[in-house]
Amino acid sequence: MRQQFEVIHEWSRQRGHILQAITGIPYYYRLFGYEMALDLDGGRMAYASTLPQVKAGQPPAYRIRPAVEADIPFIAACYAQNCQRDLVACVWTEDLWRHELLEKSPKNINRRDLRIIETKSGEPTGFIGLAPNLWGSLFACTHFSLKAGASWWEVTPLVLRYVWETGQNMANIEGKTCDTLGMLVHENHPVFQVAGQRLWRQREAYAWYLRVPDLKGFLRLIAPVLEKRLSESLCPGFSGALALNFYRDGLQMAFEKGRLVKIENWQSTPENWDTAAFPGQSFLQLVFGRRSLDELRHAFPECWVNEDYSPVLQALFPRQNSHVWPIS
Repeated sequence: MRQQFEVIHEWSRQRGHILQAITGIPYYYRLFGYEMALDLDGGRMAYASTLPQVKAGQPPAYRIRPAVEADIPFIAACYAQNCQRDLVACVWTEDLWRHELLEKSPKNINRRDLRIIETKSGEPTGFIGLAPNLWGSLFACTHFSLKAGASWWEVTPLVLRYVWETGQNMANIEGKTCDTLGMLVHENHPVFQVAGQRLWRQREAYAWYLRVPDLKGFLRLIAPVLEKRLSESLCPGFSGALALNFYRDGLQMAFEKGRLVKIENWQSTPENWDTAAFPGQSFLQLVFGRRSLDELRHAFPECWVNEDYSPVLQALFPRQNSHVWPIS
């Protein structure tokens, strides 16, 4: 397996990839330089008793139907606009959406059934992605996007009821029981703000494993983002060096008036104190927003930071959500 990963990583290097991602066995992929650095499949769940009810004599203002090929430009644009909430997202072209909608096998477990949300007059308002089968007794909606200006407050109750009813129909077809609705989108998704305690049960996220073979190069790549965060933080115009100790090695990031001017290898010594320390690959959780600096310090006793520089690190690497819909 190690030899296989060496070959895969070499192929990736030759193609200019700046990171690799994989899902699967707990802990195992840490052996090959990966860290669980992005949430995967977390969300919240509901039951029949907590779903919003249809108000008597009040027809819904929206309806939901299966997507067709003509919907692909709208889906692509709506998805791209909603990805702006995410720190990390997968880039989908119209050809990829066409493959998802028309070309995947019905038995492909990674396929998503796409549904269009539209007004009674037929104007598209958003779309959802549904799992192609039950996950035990749970039926999952893994994506929910609305176009800019649409009302999450108006649309969300309809979507929740539709997902529940679709799960019941699927259970009847499969001869199973569906007793749980799952909205498996990131924790700050608007659906949770609107639905509140109707989606009351937490489904803890698993994680994507990420590997960054050239951390210096990656940090240089995202330097404009880091500089923008600093400019909008409590410490704009920061000048100084952040010495990051990874125990076996480390990096030093030098800033001048808020600009990242140098990143170089660095090694902690008794005479040369570090700004912060991160065991293993845990720093990647900070870089990709899965954990805040305080959360890492709580989880890893050997993770620490010089308090003088804590505001700078928190400004550079805030906790941010990601919901990656992978191409498969």
